Amino acid sequence: MTPEELTGLAHFKKEGCMACHPGAGQTGIGPDLTRTPANHRNITWMVPHFKNPPQVVPGSAMPPIDLPNADLNALSLFVLKLTPKNEQALEAAPDFVLQGANRFSIEPLRRLPSDQRLGLEARSGAGWCRSAPRSRLA
Repeated sequence: MTPEELTGLAHFKKEGCMACHPGAGQTGIGPDLTRTPANHRNITWMVPHFKNPPQVVPGSAMPPIDLPNADLNALSLFVLKLTPKNEQALEAAPDFVLQGANRFSIEPLRRLPSDQRLGLEARSGAGWCRSAPRSRLA
């Protein structure tokens, strides 16, 4: 996983998303995120949904997620990575790994104006920062 996807996983855990989205084959208040419909499998749909779920999906019981756009993009990248086959392994990532990924992938991006961060992944398909610069890891 990229640092951005790991950061998204950290937010997934911190925001308590698994309480309503328990996983593949399990019943919860929210839908199974490993089987997201094709028309919802992109950041340009997910970020507005995370910000104001009932506006995007009328009748949604999901609470809004109050995070900066860079963090919402990271959360979207993690959700897009989920499949029934990899879900348990991804969610088992140790917290120290997730904290390190957050430090190296998101913090430098917060200096960009929000309109430059939101949807960059959707436009370029490559992400803002595929990995932390090697000099910062040494």
